[in-house]
Amino acid sequence: MDYQLFTKLGLTEAEAIIYHNVLKLGTCTVKQIAKESGFHRTNIYDVLEQLKEKGLVAFFKEGKVMRYRASDPNNLYELLQEKKELL
Repeated sequence: MDYQLFTKLGLTEAEAIIYHNVLKLGTCTVKQIAKESGFHRTNIYDVLEQLKEKGLVAFFKEGKVMRYRASDPNNLYELLQEKKELL
């Protein structure tokens, strides 16, 4: 699967790349996402927050480390349904 599918579904390029990497990595840290995506860590936090607001990413603390994982893919479908209803 390529991240460009997610841009076609309405995510920004940064959101699509990071969401794709979180899906690929499973449960991961920002450091792992940065290594995979090439984005700077501070930018990743902003994008993860946007994805969290859209219901696409969840996070939890494991010891002192924050870990991220993709939420149920049906949340992306629900997000698209909401946009469809707005139209």
